[in-house]
Amino acid sequence: MVNALVYASSARPSLTDAELDVLLLHSRTLNALRGITGVLIKDGVAIVQYLEGPADAVERTFARIAASPHHHDVQVLARASDVTRRFDTWHMAFKGFQRQYRRMDDTGTWIDALDEAQAGEPANVALSILVARWNAMVEARRE
Repeated sequence: MVNALVYASSARPSLTDAELDVLLLHSRTLNALRGITGVLIKDGVAIVQYLEGPADAVERTFARIAASPHHHDVQVLARASDVTRRFDTWHMAFKGFQRQYRRMDDTGTWIDALDEAQAGEPANVALSILVARWNAMVEARRE
């Protein structure tokens, strides 16, 4: 059974892109071993992360994340159980808005299918919240 969890937090303002790259690399390695897939979206200090995988692995991974000194104000937004794995090829996909360069960094084209994935599984409240947060970030950039 696949469970999902989505949370929001605030990154330390001093978190550098290089530190984030190292964290992502480390996370992808651990996630592959634990059967975790998902996505991390970062806009300035705002972070939204969606994790999916076996229930115990999702909860252990989130406990490790919540204890990290790299961010604060960690809040679980939703949990969902018995969901379809939506990021099966991404041990941690990433999308980051880089204000100083007016561009986005990402690890793939998964973001283009985000709305479609959510439409295919309306009962997954965690995925719905991820999509809503993503859409809000995109809309805020247009203003």
